[in-house]
Amino acid sequence: MAAPTINFDEEKANCELFLRNFVDEYSGSSQPKYAKVLQDIADRERRTLEIDLDDVATFFEAGAGEHATPEFVGRVEANARRYIGLFADAASNLLPPPSANATVEPDVFDVLASHRANIANQAEQVGMPSAVPPALLRRFDVFLRPRAKTERTKLRSVSAHHIGHLVTLRGVITHITDVKPLVTVVAYTDSETGNEIYQEVTARQFTPLDATAPFSKAKVPPSMETRGSRFSKYQEARIQEVAEEVPEGATPRTIAVQFRGEVCRTAKPGDEVILAGIFLPEPYTGFRAMRAGLLTSTYLEVQAVTQVKTSYAAHVLTPDGARALNAISAGGD
Repeated sequence: MAAPTINFDEEKANCELFLRNFVDEYSGSSQPKYAKVLQDIADRERRTLEIDLDDVATFFEAGAGEHATPEFVGRVEANARRYIGLFADAASNLLPPPSANATVEPDVFDVLASHRANIANQAEQVGMPSAVPPALLRRFDVFLRPRAKTERTKLRSVSAHHIGHLVTLRGVITHITDVKPLVTVVAYTDSETGNEIYQEVTARQFTPLDATAPFSKAKVPPSMETRGSRFSKYQEARIQEVAEEVPEGATPRTIAVQFRGEVCRTAKPGDEVILAGIFLPEPYTGFRAMRAGLLTSTYLEVQAVTQVKTSYAAHVLTPDGARALNAISAGGD
């Protein structure tokens, strides 16, 4: 039986509908929850947009009225990377201007973004698709937070049918690298015309345009502009399954983990963590591809990190906790 065809334009509209209208009934506020988050992003007070899938499930199962689509959250979990892009595009369309009392100083990013937005608008006016990647015009990253009742997958049980899915694993961090810059969009300047050329990078390695045809045969190849490119923070780690999940007499298994953006530095070696992430393939390159028996390796792209054990220094007293403590102290013995 063929899989049903998904109209991603309609899915993007659903993402916008959710971000514009979802109200958290437990917060006591009538203001849409993600409208405040988008305003904070516009005011440069935060750099991440965390989509809670419990909110998505609540909205589309009951709160959307005639737009109710209970299977939407399941599609997000099954094709997480694609829907992160849809939520990012929807958030970019809904991003409000900075508040009147916000102190937003223009920087190099603003100058480049304004120039590129003008180029994109000119291309749309003449009916041509914009060549500017949307990631170059965004100051935020989108992360998915799994549903609270999502069943945790044992590390040993993760297999090929989980590719592209949002999975939740528990394990111990055995190794982690330093934070490094990872390029996601490379900008070049064409020396002959003066126009910008963009190259989107989806892997850890890439071949510069000046080494590929037809640019390699040009008299003056395009020059890479690192200041106009987009970089993100990047860490690699390995997570090992916890002792209670290892069968008797078996060797503990590990899996490669990648942290990108603001989730970097949220774990260190020895931490027991619960990781929610997207299970993805990665092709072997270079000499590893010649020696490897398989075509690709797999890794987990982390979306959310939860520490199983926290130190006293990591505990932060929340306003709700402070009110609870004050109520206990006021009650006496």
